[in-house]
Amino acid sequence: MGNFLDLKWLSSHPIAQLSIAITLGAISFFAVVGPQTLDFQNISWLQIGDPAQHYMGWAFFRDDVWRFPIGLNPHFGSEIATSIVFSDSIPLMAFLLKPFTSVLPQPFQYLGLWVLICFCLQAFFAFQLSKLITADLWMRYAIVIILIFSPPMLSRFGETTTLCAHFLILAALYLNLRSNNDGQSLWWLLLLTISVLVHFYIFILILALWLADLADRLHCSIISAKYFLIEILLGILLIVIVMWQAGYFSVPLGGASLGTYGEDALNLNALFNPAGWSYVLPGSPYFYHAVAGFNYLGLGLVLALPVTLMMAWRHRGYVYRHTQTHLFLVLALLLMTCFSISNTIHMGTAITSFALPAEFTKIAAIFRASGRIFWPVYYVMVFFFLYWALKKLPINLARVFVYLVACIQVADTSAGWLKSRAELNHRAQSQYQHTNRFKSSFWQDAQSRYQLYRKLTPLNQSTDWEALAYLAQANKAATNSVYFARANQSQLDQEAQLNSQSIISGKLEPSTLYFLENKDVFRYAPYIKESDLLAFIDGMNVLAPNWHDCAPCRPIAKESLIKHRIAVFKSNSGFQFPEIATQLANYVFISGWARPEAWGIWSEGRHSEMALPGFLNQGALLSIKARALINHHYPNQVVEVFVNGKLNQRVVLTKSENNQILINLPKSISSELRIGFAFSNPVSPKALGLGDDTRQLSLGITSLKYQLLDSIGR
Repeated sequence: MGNFLDLKWLSSHPIAQLSIAITLGAISFFAVVGPQTLDFQNISWLQIGDPAQHYMGWAFFRDDVWRFPIGLNPHFGSEIATSIVFSDSIPLMAFLLKPFTSVLPQPFQYLGLWVLICFCLQAFFAFQLSKLITADLWMRYAIVIILIFSPPMLSRFGETTTLCAHFLILAALYLNLRSNNDGQSLWWLLLLTISVLVHFYIFILILALWLADLADRLHCSIISAKYFLIEILLGILLIVIVMWQAGYFSVPLGGASLGTYGEDALNLNALFNPAGWSYVLPGSPYFYHAVAGFNYLGLGLVLALPVTLMMAWRHRGYVYRHTQTHLFLVLALLLMTCFSISNTIHMGTAITSFALPAEFTKIAAIFRASGRIFWPVYYVMVFFFLYWALKKLPINLARVFVYLVACIQVADTSAGWLKSRAELNHRAQSQYQHTNRFKSSFWQDAQSRYQLYRKLTPLNQSTDWEALAYLAQANKAATNSVYFARANQSQLDQEAQLNSQSIISGKLEPSTLYFLENKDVFRYAPYIKESDLLAFIDGMNVLAPNWHDCAPCRPIAKESLIKHRIAVFKSNSGFQFPEIATQLANYVFISGWARPEAWGIWSEGRHSEMALPGFLNQGALLSIKARALINHHYPNQVVEVFVNGKLNQRVVLTKSENNQILINLPKSISSELRIGFAFSNPVSPKALGLGDDTRQLSLGITSLKYQLLDSIGR
């Protein structure tokens, strides 16, 4: 052990040096993330959002046969399925582990292992970069620590874990900056292949850095124009083949839901805005949720900035000569910076924008999280901050400088990563909620009858998509309840239309279990055949074709039957909280409402909508009893009422209790009825001095009664 720590011995053993660096990466992982994610069967921390997407994509992929192209994943999405790429499930890991599916436990997740690999390789390539700056071994390890504790990388674990792969950026920068070009082309082709199989954003960054290095090698006469063209062609051919097999082309660009270019752009204060990742520096507010644009330097590097800028200015001639050697790298970094800022420029909460050609913004929308494009610039800045300090300061002062920066970086960024670790620990130690959600015997009976779990109106990342995807995967069924990084919107629309036609025409697929959104229940309930089951089971609106013809299937509680709930509503001529209203609330109050309470339900925001059963379209008088959020400083609430999209009346509510809104409902052939409300002056209870509630409220419905026009005539 003494020899291992001896500098003279280490200086002649490069493998030992790298081993220490990788060990630092592993230690950092256990400090920052913790060991809980390395339990391959612990999927509790992968329950919702992006983590659930990454895991579920792999879970369906591992259970499927090999296909061609090999990345296709048809059971995760069914008719709207794409590939393992678009669930951001790290295709590289999925391809390596799928052959061992039969011996892997169930469940099995590799995302925790992936984060550990990212920490170790971040340390490895940070050490390689440090060799370009200093020969001092312990200063190299300090640089490793600084680059491991870069907030943009650390902010990814536990959420978008696939994007922890910043080591690929460091590897690409090392290839750009090293003086030895041995095997340069082969290393680049390997790096491009790996990045394509990790994440599209990472690949784009590596692609840009490769092209910059290739152009710089040509510019400096390291390679000929002929070699330049050969490497370009080989690289493009390899990229296309790998993308094809991974499944990138399963979503046509024209049909993909791309978002908006710059919606998650780089804020101009990003380098100095800790956003909760510092104990010392205050965070500046953002106008928007800028996760992708998070590029905080860290307090250690912020404090180092004046020293490094002074050194760079004093040696600006050397800076210029170095720039000439890497002219195209500098140009690429400038373009990345401009692209990451986008045409919607944010400075704190201030925003200004300018127009760009529509053709450009349409293509650029592929990179809606444009703030990520800044990551190579971030690491180059950090590298040169350290470069100027270590190259130009006296050796003893340089050591103190880099050790101090490393210590401050670790200590101060813990304001962010300790909170992330605690949250991840809480999720990892919590009970996996989807396991115990499905308690009804219905699911056991349905397992052998239905091979496809289909949402009637499929959406990309619909409400509660994770629970249904888990259920389908556990029961070895396919599903269209999914979340894709890029979805084919035209396929989603077509699927919804076909499903709607199927239920209206009574031609449901007998091997498919359908799931309805709350807002669609009243629309489709009249078309359900007597042999079919429409019920609310364990929080799901389930439509099971031919269920009542199944002799061995166990009966469903009467209270769960949606037809029963509608019948009670009809026989009672409406509802009053908290009785039948609590059973119908999710179907009636479909958008713009707060959670139901014992007394009733508040509208929230400027627009709210109710859905009612279609039998009221026979013509009826609807009476709504309601509260209004008013006081002596705020004397009324102005409400516009719409019936099936048409303005019905304008009401001014002047009482806090017992307001009545009467609505004449005309006859219609529709299978449902929509009542909309628009509020001119919603207000929060806090603004009225009525507590700390900041919700924007207007109308509070306590009961709803109706009388059919025919009965009025009698």
